[in-house]
Amino acid sequence: MSNWTDLVLIHGNIEGARTAFERACEMIIGWKRRPETVRGIRVQQGDGGIDVYVGDFGNTPIDVYQCKYFIHGIDDSQKQQIRNSYKTAVSSADFKVNKWYLCLPVNLSIPETTWFEGWSKSLNPSVTLLPPAELMIDAENAGLATSIFQRSDSLKLDRIVEDLKKHNRDPWFALVAETEDDCFQILLKLIREHQKCIGDQYPHLNALARGANAGDKLDACQYLKSVLVGAIETNHKVWLLNMLSDFTWEPIAYRFIRRYDALVEKASELGYLPVLSTTEFYSTWNLLRSPAISSLRDQAEWTVKFE
Repeated sequence: MSNWTDLVLIHGNIEGARTAFERACEMIIGWKRRPETVRGIRVQQGDGGIDVYVGDFGNTPIDVYQCKYFIHGIDDSQKQQIRNSYKTAVSSADFKVNKWYLCLPVNLSIPETTWFEGWSKSLNPSVTLLPPAELMIDAENAGLATSIFQRSDSLKLDRIVEDLKKHNRDPWFALVAETEDDCFQILLKLIREHQKCIGDQYPHLNALARGANAGDKLDACQYLKSVLVGAIETNHKVWLLNMLSDFTWEPIAYRFIRRYDALVEKASELGYLPVLSTTEFYSTWNLLRSPAISSLRDQAEWTVKFE
């Protein structure tokens, strides 16, 4: 079973993991509280003490869920954030609170539990803690965990292997084709976003971008390599690693790594890793994980570390 802290590894940074945790909580609560009305709140100058609510907003008292992605425990600052969120919700002129729930990704320590129980026991409306295990069990039971923890890449390759083995066919070339097609689309999106930022400053990158847009997978790989180890401004290198996926806040370059990880794992299982390691996509994947660009990843605020 996965852990909620895995979201940092999946999305590459805390912001992406926080957004994913809030979205996961919304889906889980929607499944658990069906057929009641469940809605998330978009942050705009604060969230009003609400991440998710259940009920008829503005007409009857609602159940409020606040999702705090605190993965390193709760210090004084985070305790104040929790208190402030509760106070903001219960004092709102826009809605009335029936119950207030706190969703956390890790269990509380003994001192943290002592604080929480002491703070919450006399509050009205009441406060309920939803611990990580309960959220995870609900995610698994609802069939949401595969989506939340993005297990689909490995599952897709598993299905290809299973299907081809039934027909006594070597699945390797199909696995490579499927993965490289997916990874090329990820790189293409990354290149297009990066080009918007840097403009026409680097003719050699413009040429590689044109090749990638024309469908040349090798040019797409070479574009990343030329940016990360080539003679261009450091901030333009960092921008490449900073480009984020829509809605998830996951770096696009990290999405490429995760997608290719699934093929590397399969190559190891099937004995094709020496073959795979000679390809352009593999060397691109390897460079993105390399200690040689660790300072660039740090500047891009990637929190994931590679062995």
